[in-house]
Order: sequence, then structure tokens, then C-alpha cells
Amino acid sequence: MNHIVHSSILHDIGKAEIPEGSLYKPGPLSPYERKIIEMHPLMGSDILNKISREINNDVISTGSG
Repeated sequence: MNHIVHSSILHDIGKAEIPEGSLYKPGPLSPYERKIIEMHPLMGSDILNKISREINNDVISTGSG
């Protein structure tokens, strides 16, 4: 259950990488804009992987010295 709660908080983190003009566009999206929006899960995965690597690097570097 905790995994579901934490995942629900982070499920759209990739939208942080979407240009606001496309994200909040009132009319229809162009095919290019649509493709960018559809990529937000991959962008979110990249963000979380980078955060995870940084945390692991900090733990390793502070834990070894």
C-alpha cells in the first residue's frame, strides 16, 4: 500500500520537463506537442533515476569515510 501512495505522488513528475506552453495549451496540441506530452513518463523515470543515483553516491561517499 505504501508503494501505491508514494507512486501516486510521483506519477506525473515528468511533466516538470514539459514546456508550459504545451502543458497548459487551451486548444488542440500539434502532433509534436502531443509526442512530447506522451514522453512525460520516460522523463519522470529519468528524473527519479538521477535522484536515486545521487542518493546512492551520497550514501557511499559519506558512509566510507
